[in-house]
Amino acid sequence: MRVALLGAAPAAFIAVPPPTSPDALAYAASRWASAFEEHLSGLLFRERYRQAADSGLELGVRLQVAPRTLTDFEANVFLIRVPGRDGFIVYRDVYRAGSQDVTDHTDRLQELLAANTADAFAQARRLTDASARFNTGSVTRNVNTPTMPFAYLTPENIGRLRLTDAGTDTINGVAVNVVAFDEVARPTLVRGERGADVPVSGRYWIDPLTGAVPRAVVEFQTAGGYKGRLDVRLTQDERLKTWVPQQMSEVWESRGSNASGIARYDRFTRVSVSTDEIVKWTMAIIGRSRA
Repeated sequence: MRVALLGAAPAAFIAVPPPTSPDALAYAASRWASAFEEHLSGLLFRERYRQAADSGLELGVRLQVAPRTLTDFEANVFLIRVPGRDGFIVYRDVYRAGSQDVTDHTDRLQELLAANTADAFAQARRLTDASARFNTGSVTRNVNTPTMPFAYLTPENIGRLRLTDAGTDTINGVAVNVVAFDEVARPTLVRGERGADVPVSGRYWIDPLTGAVPRAVVEFQTAGGYKGRLDVRLTQDERLKTWVPQQMSEVWESRGSNASGIARYDRFTRVSVSTDEIVKWTMAIIGRSRA
């Protein structure tokens, strides 16, 4: 960034260094996150997800490991602003698990998206929870969405975090600063069984010149001993002129069971939020993915 010094003849320019302190970087990233949300609203895209899980059963002093389970599924993910709420909400609807179509897919979609009202938040939660039944492993979860780590960067939530400098890195040839964070506010954004707090920690890779966050990692740990980690990478979609999810990886650990997954995203499109259009788009993408 350059700033003109008025009154100089001719006008002189001085270079303004980008922010380097964790607080300043997080403030820039928070402003970017607000624009990121705005650009994502009304975006619909495909998720191709592979999950793996293994489990063990203690027999005496030996651990008998069960065969590893692999699950592939495809889903529609779309994002929308809801009247009366800050930010946007995420709809995820699984339409294929393995080689089998999900038979109640269209009925669920039509039922839960009957109207674009403030009640859409509750509808989205039910839809996401219904799709969560396809998750592999013993950890019940619905936080494994590609926008989840960025929720802590919004202006409403950035104050929940304690921030520290974690050095520098390079992503796609761009020098970035790494900021580590710990959620210190209570109650926490993510809740566990019986409403228990699930504080998070993680890291943001922040471009100091633009505030963009091309990578985010968030880690969970519950009082019951469950651990989880999400690692989300973004890319710029040249056609839509916006940042979009590129890949999400996850790792979950619990007593006697581990699960992991990797999701990739493509076929980004903007739609007006109506049941008819979303169902039409859904059926079209199902047909294309069979090819």
